[in-house]
Amino acid sequence: VRYWSDWDFAGAEREFRRAVELDPENGRGWYYLSNLLSATLGRHAEGLAAARRAVQLDSIQWGSLSLGIRVAAGEADVVLDSLAAVVRAHPDDERTLGMLCGTAYSAGRYASALQCHRQLEARAGRPRERLPASSSSEGVMLAATGHRAEAEAILRELMSASENDYVAPDYIAAIYAHLGDRDRAFEWLERAYRGRSAWLVYLNTLRLWDPLRADPRFGTLLDKVGLRPPAEGGSR
Repeated sequence: VRYWSDWDFAGAEREFRRAVELDPENGRGWYYLSNLLSATLGRHAEGLAAARRAVQLDSIQWGSLSLGIRVAAGEADVVLDSLAAVVRAHPDDERTLGMLCGTAYSAGRYASALQCHRQLEARAGRPRERLPASSSSEGVMLAATGHRAEAEAILRELMSASENDYVAPDYIAAIYAHLGDRDRAFEWLERAYRGRSAWLVYLNTLRLWDPLRADPRFGTLLDKVGLRPPAEGGSR
């Protein structure tokens, strides 16, 4: 609650550290600590150390989740090369292909992510199920790779869905950002802020928001959420 809802990052760090102090074998605690330190606060060296401890305790549960920590910490090329090698060696391994897609997206390699997404759809023999999160990701990939009309069609679908069901405002903001409409992007990010969207804790490091970083409104939003620019070099 302190982390994703209250945005009390100092309080969350104290609680996560206390959890792993009381139980050093608590993989979940180490993973959440790594997520806070690296993906939210940009303290990548500390975050990577905590992530490695989580993976040591349970590589199956925390291995794939920790990929995002490594991407945030600037290890995208190493991670992508490793996953691509596994996919080449085991072309039927859809789980790893899905991890490759997600990692490429997180790293801002949208052309590669879109190609990977199409591969998964082709294997399924039909378009993959469209939930708001996946629709937003596809809209971003399309917008970022010049498929504007298709991205705008997905945006209209999400806007329509938001009239009757909950759609996280930052899902819509992300597509606007990659379509180059900063005003609408910040309008929807403000809605996300007012609704305390949990995903805003990753504003510092997600490549998703790179099109907005130079705008003074982005710095204002970081201040409102309680974030500061990362102290170390990373994916940015």
